[in-house]
Amino acid sequence: MKKNIKIFESDFDQKELKAVAKVVKSGWLTNGAVTESFEEKINRNLLNDEAEAVAVSSCTAALHLALIASKIERGDEVIVPALTFVSDFNVVKALGANPILCDVSSLTEWSPSLEDVKRVTTKKTKACILVHFAGIPCKDIFKIKKFCKSKKIVLIEDVAHAPGAKIHKQSCGSIGDFGTFSFYSNKNISTGEGGAVSSKNKKDLLKRIRSHGMTSSTLDREKGRVFSYDVSEIGLNYRIDEIRAALGIEQIKKIKNKNKLRRKILLTYLENLPVNVLTPHKAALENKDLLSVDHIMPVLLPHGIERNKIVEKLKIKNIQTTMHYPAPWSFSAYKNDFSKSKTPFSTEIIDREITLPLHTLMTQKDAEKVCIELKKAIS
Repeated sequence: MKKNIKIFESDFDQKELKAVAKVVKSGWLTNGAVTESFEEKINRNLLNDEAEAVAVSSCTAALHLALIASKIERGDEVIVPALTFVSDFNVVKALGANPILCDVSSLTEWSPSLEDVKRVTTKKTKACILVHFAGIPCKDIFKIKKFCKSKKIVLIEDVAHAPGAKIHKQSCGSIGDFGTFSFYSNKNISTGEGGAVSSKNKKDLLKRIRSHGMTSSTLDREKGRVFSYDVSEIGLNYRIDEIRAALGIEQIKKIKNKNKLRRKILLTYLENLPVNVLTPHKAALENKDLLSVDHIMPVLLPHGIERNKIVEKLKIKNIQTTMHYPAPWSFSAYKNDFSKSKTPFSTEIIDREITLPLHTLMTQKDAEKVCIELKKAIS
């Protein structure tokens, strides 16, 4: 029977099972000591103690909380890369603000440049969301940070692809005013659902608004530290549960080894990909200022190749593919909001991109096979 090479496979083992069982036996299932331990490990291992994390139910929740904490209101504008997941747009719209698309730097560098951000900045711009796409740090982030500070624009890092990535030895998620992390099932650190929001000085505020705006937690009251609580600001229920926090702790313990495995697969791809297939990982590896974490394997197919035919040919060979991401202007909910006319690089990437398998249960032979079949499919 031929092996299926999936786009992603979970790497949980007995350690995660034991951690979950321990939480279930404890009887305390949400927002307790395990969550606090998870946050400490995020601070130490992903942020190098350069910022503080608050664990939440998803990266979408993290983005929403960052915008709420930034006092984004109806009519404000928030800059978002055209090449990103829809949650970056949804959270802006949820506050009545307007997401404004910016382009990425080039066909080989898939994050915005300072020029891209400046081009779409107006007097209404109140925040800018930068995405560290595919686990590759945004090359211009320090320039963009300086510009945003001069304009009193809040800078939010979307670190969903890049937990542990660094640029100039500083951790992604600690550079902007806020960092937002995803621990979704296919991420480098997986808790099924889950996320975190980081900041240097907004931890207490973020903790309150992730839990209805309450000034004390259920754990505080259960331990007898307080009897009641105030609601100091409007908040939501974006708490993470102890089960997912326990999974996250075990995943963080493995992250260095997991990233080494991902790098081996990535290097195998780069050695064997067809010469007419581009990927942003090549430029990232050549830039010694960047430490990437190789989350996904996006490639650009050659001009004139029908993507759907390539996808079907690889599917016949039991190789799964996907795309990152559909065009935002193609979504029914956003057809009146976005246009592709001012984002030429993002538009071309969206039209030509497919994502190949990359995960810790793959072998180097699997990656070689994907490259062999990709060459056949586009020849």
